[in-house]
Amino acid sequence: MLNQLTHNNHRHFSLFTALLFTCLLQSLTQKMRNTEYNPKRYPGLILRSRQPRSVASIFASGKVTLQTRTTGEAKQAARKVAKLVQKITGNDSVRCSDFEITNILGSGSVPFRVRLENLASEHHKYASYEPDLFPGLVYRVESPKCVLLVFASGRVVLTGARTEDALMKGFDLLYPVLCKHRRA
Repeated sequence: MLNQLTHNNHRHFSLFTALLFTCLLQSLTQKMRNTEYNPKRYPGLILRSRQPRSVASIFASGKVTLQTRTTGEAKQAARKVAKLVQKITGNDSVRCSDFEITNILGSGSVPFRVRLENLASEHHKYASYEPDLFPGLVYRVESPKCVLLVFASGRVVLTGARTEDALMKGFDLLYPVLCKHRRA
């Protein structure tokens, strides 16, 4: 059923890894390109990479979070960040460990509009809809554990899954419900 989403389907992978070192983020910022570090706004150094396209947040404890488009890019980006930090700090013991995908985000749209009020009242156990606070309906799937944001336009955002299969299964469970609440 995931193929029912239109071609503007996007996925983003968030992962957690640990570089086994502690560092001074200010000195890394001065020595690395494409970085931002403002500890008053965000406690981590933000490193943007073009190849593979990714955004890494490096924290003083050595923990790193990455956002990429694919699982392969995530692993490649984690290794690249470790190599960069190793090269700049001169610390040969820097390496990736505890590599784990923590969140996958997918988005797309169904080819019809959705009646959110009816869907929320019929599925009140799983769905919450407060149009005064947020324009989308929040639908929580218990198994696989993921959250879907459904908008009246038919736009769907899926998040909270740890695998692509869980993401697809979450959408497959909701698609028949969306069809039932199609706006005429």
